[in-house]
Amino acid sequence: MKCLINLKAKIDSLLESIYEEITITIILLYIGIVERTSVVSFRGDHSNCILLFWHENIYSLVLLRKILKKNVSVVVADSNRLKYWTKLLHRLKIGIIVSNNPLWIKKAFKYRNHKIALALDGPFGPNKAPNNNVINALIRFNINSIFVYCNLSKRIEIGKNWNKMVLPAPFSRINFEFKKYSMP
Repeated sequence: MKCLINLKAKIDSLLESIYEEITITIILLYIGIVERTSVVSFRGDHSNCILLFWHENIYSLVLLRKILKKNVSVVVADSNRLKYWTKLLHRLKIGIIVSNNPLWIKKAFKYRNHKIALALDGPFGPNKAPNNNVINALIRFNINSIFVYCNLSKRIEIGKNWNKMVLPAPFSRINFEFKKYSMP
């Protein structure tokens, strides 16, 4: 009986990893189509600063890496709930800095050949509500940061809760604007 339980657990784990791989492959194919058919523009200064973005626009890091011609690393929380996201980011060639501690910001500039990016509403929401720990750490360590506003002419939303992902639709206009974030 114990052997059957172990076998079932192994099969469930295998099916879960197959499902993840299929999902990631579909997303990668979709991203390739969007990149070939969309028009991307950006304006504003983004030098010598950490990039801030809304969690739902994590896809924008893929385009930013290509636009900036520089590696981009995103800070993610050390959580099993984010294992899928970290796997997807890795496949998209986005660097990952795993940390639950806001003190990472003080050490972030050791990644000189990377642009550091951080979801202002991460790691666990609520959607588009700035995380006070992030704001306080940026102020405390006097870190220069700039917000990446991402405007899409056509979009597709995957997921319904705060952890949704917004993707541009094929043949859309994608406009990035780098400017100071102002609290609502």
